[in-house]
Amino acid sequence: RWKSLDVRFSVQKDIRDFLRRVSAVSGGHLSSLQTLALRLDWDRFLDFEGDSDEEDDTGAEEQDTFTNLSDHDSVLLSNWNLLKVHELTLENVIPSSLNCPTLRTCHIELCGLQGTNHWNLQAFKNFLGCPSLRLVETLSFSFVNACSSAEFDPSSSKPVELPLLKSLTLKVGASTEERFLRTVLDMAN
Repeated sequence: RWKSLDVRFSVQKDIRDFLRRVSAVSGGHLSSLQTLALRLDWDRFLDFEGDSDEEDDTGAEEQDTFTNLSDHDSVLLSNWNLLKVHELTLENVIPSSLNCPTLRTCHIELCGLQGTNHWNLQAFKNFLGCPSLRLVETLSFSFVNACSSAEFDPSSSKPVELPLLKSLTLKVGASTEERFLRTVLDMAN
């Protein structure tokens, strides 16, 4: 019965394998887990293990934007029952949704090599709008060399509502694009 799970990966294939194994062993029921951190130190333009036959995250996304999770892996993660998780850390991963009804603190870091990390801002907004994040009281973003090549207008859909938010921390480093930052800030009320 894990109370805390903090995992760091250097290759996308490893996070894929981890999500599938934990889902198979636990059925996605992690009822004792209170903190969860998923960290991926991965650059999509480098093929570390030559696993080109593996699916990647571009299947359902535009070729020039990404989340670092395939649709299948994002669904696996969203089906995990994380009923006691009150703190979440995501590094270089954007899930579609999470089932964390007691989530109060969320840390999100998106970083990478300059000019190569074109994040999927539509997916990012969808994640911020998932029901579990509505109860977040503390939210922190850290962006390093973050950019998005796709045009995304956050005002084209309803803004994300974070009614219990008490604290927002924003750290911006290196060559994060101003347009990227402005778009993220325009996503929520």
